[in-house]
Amino acid sequence: MSFLQFVRKSGENFDLNLFVLIWKNATKVCLTFKKLLSSSRSEFHSKDLVCHAEKCVVECIAQLKSYQESISISPNLVSHEIQGLRVLIKAINGIASCFIDVMSEEEIIMTWKLFGIFGGEVLKLLIQELLDSSLQSQLKLLYEEVQASVQKALSLSHFSSQEGKLEDFEVCFTDRFSELVSTHKAPHLYVQFLLAGFARFYVKSPAQDETIDCALRLRILKLLIKDYTEEYLIGRNLAKNCSRQISIETVLLLLLDGSRSSFVAVQQKLLQYTLQDTSTRDCRELCKSIWKQAMFIWYVLYSGFLAKQCRNEQCKYLGDQFVELLVDMTCGFTAELNYGPRMVSMDLLRDLHYYMDASQKSICITRIMSVVENMCSDGPSYNFNLTSEATIDLFAFFVGNNYFLSNVDNETKTEFVDKYLLMCYECYGTAVKILSDDKEVCESDDNLWRIVDVTLLVMKAIFCSISFDSDEVHHRDSDVYQVLQMTTPLLFQIVALIAGSNTQTRRIVKTSLFLVIRYDDGLKLNSENHFIRLLRCLRQFADRSTAFISTGFMLKFISDIHIPQDHNDTILVQTHIVHLFILLLSNEEWPSYFTVLNALCSFLLRSNLNLHFETFGNVGSMHKKNVITVVELQSKHMNER
Repeated sequence: MSFLQFVRKSGENFDLNLFVLIWKNATKVCLTFKKLLSSSRSEFHSKDLVCHAEKCVVECIAQLKSYQESISISPNLVSHEIQGLRVLIKAINGIASCFIDVMSEEEIIMTWKLFGIFGGEVLKLLIQELLDSSLQSQLKLLYEEVQASVQKALSLSHFSSQEGKLEDFEVCFTDRFSELVSTHKAPHLYVQFLLAGFARFYVKSPAQDETIDCALRLRILKLLIKDYTEEYLIGRNLAKNCSRQISIETVLLLLLDGSRSSFVAVQQKLLQYTLQDTSTRDCRELCKSIWKQAMFIWYVLYSGFLAKQCRNEQCKYLGDQFVELLVDMTCGFTAELNYGPRMVSMDLLRDLHYYMDASQKSICITRIMSVVENMCSDGPSYNFNLTSEATIDLFAFFVGNNYFLSNVDNETKTEFVDKYLLMCYECYGTAVKILSDDKEVCESDDNLWRIVDVTLLVMKAIFCSISFDSDEVHHRDSDVYQVLQMTTPLLFQIVALIAGSNTQTRRIVKTSLFLVIRYDDGLKLNSENHFIRLLRCLRQFADRSTAFISTGFMLKFISDIHIPQDHNDTILVQTHIVHLFILLLSNEEWPSYFTVLNALCSFLLRSNLNLHFETFGNVGSMHKKNVITVVELQSKHMNER
């Protein structure tokens, strides 16, 4: 091995031919004289070869890193380093195969350490993608060869029995191995690489007792996500990305490639890490990424572009089962699942919605609409409980993010509209009439307000799923459009009711104003005085100090109005707007104050109302400077026009 000093002479390039010659001959000598070198009388120690190999790996990796950072470098130099590493991994494999039966525990751990360093560093080079496509392909091939070498090393006689695999793996990888590599900059990445290698080897091994199978999968999962990943994800971005990639690929392997009992065991444990309060944010995000990848795999295998080649009913069953489980966890209130985990599962459902097929989306729709139907059927006498509340919260979550009917096939959407639109409109109209006629009921009947809330959400989900800008859609969905037009006056009515009562109905106000602002075609032209009615509602609503920020945001959304130049209308609108802003500016808390000033600036710059500072004469002196600045912005903008 003393010839290695001539491979990298000062001022000369890497001598690949000499490097290959040295390591090929070293491996041949080991194979030829294995019996002699393994005898107790021999002074040969395999750890010496391992140390030489580790030194060469570190040198080649360091050289590749310097090439990556270089602006212009010959592709041949990079290719030589990669080829040298490919020779090294074969040599390390040959040495391990020769002496595995006589290696001491220290030598075994050193060999695993070398595999870990090799794989972890090559992955970091690969994931940066700084080389051209041909060199990236060579690097990827090298990484696959390192992975294959780990598989081969695990299949050697030292790990011949299942108990031996489990016990030796635990000792080498969780205790002494982690101690040995603790001096390196990224020890956990090396450990994770080996964990991933062991997981691949184990999954491809002959099936064994289900109890042992589940226990070992859960042990690897714990090491990947809790003991290593959670601690290490606070590290640097490159190592963090590598760690994340290894964890996702390996956990997916443990989750998807095995018996039904092992799937259930890994699924439950992964869900526990996803939902439990003690998990860090990084850990939860990692778990959510794993679930998204799993859902995508199930979707592709069953109904995606591979459907004709691989129609896997088991994939569909697992995907349906998992969605149903998440819906149960989100909508069911139990002592074990508090608000935090429920919100995490709700967020996970939202992220997975894109990858759901028709049956999985149907699970969500059916569960939610069963509660809606019962509420509309029973009316105010409906027995509203915590489960109902959780289900409506999930519904509002989907509708608020426009996910409820997104990516749903036309047939399902049409059936949904035909079944629920008129029913919910009639329930909504009836509830609004009862609330308008009886002030006492308006103040006290929470169930009526809940019916208003849920029917509004259904109508919003339907309206948002249809593009009313298309003439074709106007004709095809004329019933929907007419219901939308009939709903608008009721929206003003319900907002006015809320503004004049003590009812806590923030979501109803938000949904109502959203529908008015988005779908009332004549609003910004003050058609039928709709804009003035909206300003009156906002003015009543702004009397509540808790609604200042919401009102400010609403004003910004309607700031591009262009009232026809009718003197009376202009004066009336101007009066309402000025009084509304004066009221909102009376709140000196910074978040509210900033939001209102921002809305005022947007209003003055985008609308055709020409306001003057004198119209704000009633505003407090401490706010005059800010208002003057905002009004001056409008004047400057008008002059530039």
